[in-house]
Amino acid sequence: DPVLLDAYRALVVLGDITLSDEWLSSLEGYVRAGGKVLVNAAHVPAASWPDWLGCRPTGVQRSSSHFCWAEQPPQRDYPFEFPEVKPHAAAVLASAPDGSPLVLANHVGKGEVWLTTPSYLIGQSELLTLGRRVFEQFLRPFDPVRIDGPPLAHIVNRRSNGDLLITLGNESSEQWIGGVFVPDAAWCEGRARDLWNDRGVIHYAEGNYLVLSLVLPPWGLAVIEVKRS
Repeated sequence: DPVLLDAYRALVVLGDITLSDEWLSSLEGYVRAGGKVLVNAAHVPAASWPDWLGCRPTGVQRSSSHFCWAEQPPQRDYPFEFPEVKPHAAAVLASAPDGSPLVLANHVGKGEVWLTTPSYLIGQSELLTLGRRVFEQFLRPFDPVRIDGPPLAHIVNRRSNGDLLITLGNESSEQWIGGVFVPDAAWCEGRARDLWNDRGVIHYAEGNYLVLSLVLPPWGLAVIEVKRS
């Protein structure tokens, strides 16, 4: 329901859907008011392509199996197809090796819209490595914790009394070693415990952060309780 958009700081458009003119208008208003939207080119009908995306489709279809994020070297990915777009206001965050835009960001009013061009960020029925990078970068400003180390799956829940439950999952066959920085929680030093493994957690205060120092075995799981009440 477009009426409910203002309840969210950021929106990610997913699935095999086509945005109607009404939805595109609602999303534009949401972004101009300060929201942040991530949308894929496949969600936007060419006949209704809005100017606020900061680029225009050329009608040319391209393919690649590599992407370049910012100034980094090309990285191999699953083969994927994408429509060519020409930016007129949007900044290019990632491109194919030939320079074709794959991820663009455009500031609109008080907010920002990100557009991805590889079809649904899928290649050979798998989420592209580029897609994982996009989600990580797009959502990072809204992440309630900061991960210092290799990628780590995590979910943060807040109880009604303010206590935090931080679920961490190592989705790798390698041991995970790193830190989890919890903002505005330095005063909770001495009040963190791993409920899943029923043990204490090495942690310390650093600035206004509570830093959890963790080692997770391959495919390991931890549920850290940080008592704030």
